[in-house]
Amino acid sequence: MINVAVSGAAGRMGQTVCEAVEGAEDMALVGRADPQLDTALQDVLGDADVVVDFTTPDTALDNARQCLEAGVHCVMGTTGADFSGLEGVAKPDPRIFRLLLDRFDLEPSRTLFVDDNDVNVDAAGRLGIKGWRFVSPTALRANLRAAGLLEG
Repeated sequence: MINVAVSGAAGRMGQTVCEAVEGAEDMALVGRADPQLDTALQDVLGDADVVVDFTTPDTALDNARQCLEAGVHCVMGTTGADFSGLEGVAKPDPRIFRLLLDRFDLEPSRTLFVDDNDVNVDAAGRLGIKGWRFVSPTALRANLRAAGLLEG
């Protein structure tokens, strides 16, 4: 069972993620963080294995840092956030892809990168990373299923 907390849980995307987690057999929703719910991210980190963040660009980097410091995995879905401050380099610079390949001991040919920006997808592709352009959740699910990476 994966314990999931959602940051930005009161927003449209946050609510959607909460519903998806609640509907998954292998996940448990253990926290909903959002100023509108009077619940801070720090309040839900203790029970979470992973946080899905759909907040705002001005808070996303700090949220990522809080997750990393707490040893909690973090999935960021916040549009417009700049995470280059975590590593000092950003997409589409090939150094960010090399850094992540090395850090996680990934083979480029066995790595999938999904992004909504063709420039970033192309940059990953030049390093041998399989890249898909994100168009919609439905299209992504279909592509993942077709590639044998998602059941159902």
